[in-house]
Amino acid sequence: MKIKLIFILCILVLVGCGSNEKMFPRPDKPWEGWAGSPDRPGKMPFEYFYIKSQARASQKSIEMQNENSMKKTCSDAASLTGKADIAAKILSEFSECFDCSDDKKNMFKESSVVKETKIKECKPTSSEISEMKGSNWRECECVLYALIPGGKDGLLARIRE
Repeated sequence: MKIKLIFILCILVLVGCGSNEKMFPRPDKPWEGWAGSPDRPGKMPFEYFYIKSQARASQKSIEMQNENSMKKTCSDAASLTGKADIAAKILSEFSECFDCSDDKKNMFKESSVVKETKIKECKPTSSEISEMKGSNWRECECVLYALIPGGKDGLLARIRE
């Protein structure tokens, strides 16, 4: 256990010394995974987890044809579903963690390590209907993030406790 920890720390130091800032979002997985703060995502420490969340505006806002209402209800829906998605995505990263028991993984799910998600950006994803201003906000995709103190390594240490 101690040897693993020392090895991981050495790798992190070497990676940290090799580059001060990483490319994020990556072209192959844009806005998914561990990164720095929203204003400097490529800068260490990587204590934020990012994910994309897709959602749909409320039917009422669509029927009212209100662009602001569609934008708000769509981003609210993305934020709501995104919180559960972030927790599930983080947990899936630890599936290779063989010394983490199912009890500890379930405790992770229930403890809701992800206390709060925030929206970095949202964009509409529907095609515009010519007679309906702002109709492209019927559906949207938002980039959400959550602060996880200690990042991936800190979280893994808490799960193993």
